[in-house]
Amino acid sequence: MPIYAYRCESCGHAKDVLQIGGQGLGIMTAAAGAGAVIGALRVASNRGGNPTRRMMLALGTFGACLIVFAWSPWLPLSLAALVGVGISQQSYMATNNTLIQTIVDPQYRGRVISTMFLNRAMVPLGTLVAGMVTSVAGPRSEEHTSELQSHLNLVC
Repeated sequence: MPIYAYRCESCGHAKDVLQIGGQGLGIMTAAAGAGAVIGALRVASNRGGNPTRRMMLALGTFGACLIVFAWSPWLPLSLAALVGVGISQQSYMATNNTLIQTIVDPQYRGRVISTMFLNRAMVPLGTLVAGMVTSVAGPRSEEHTSELQSHLNLVC
């Protein structure tokens, strides 16, 4: 769930940490979006290799990029970290979806895909928790919570 929460807390990070306002937030969002496009093109161009390994690498990279973003007081470093977040998040999600659809038996594919999409329904709950953490401990703490969640997913 918290994999998406960094997007909601980027407003506080832009305002309180980077002090760049709404225009800077738009640039930050564009950096993550550009990274997502790069990640999607990267996944589409992959030929062979171990997709499970690529997926786990993307998940670990996502957490590492969130750490850099959370601790960065400079806009250029934050933008570079957000590009990395976009690349790794899109790489993970596209590879994960592909693996699920290719591994599952055809008669169970619809059920498994619908269970996978419950993730999307749980995003507001994760955002609620992230907002509560942020209101108590500040914007950087929520980003650490998101990073911790991605690393726990990697271990599990």
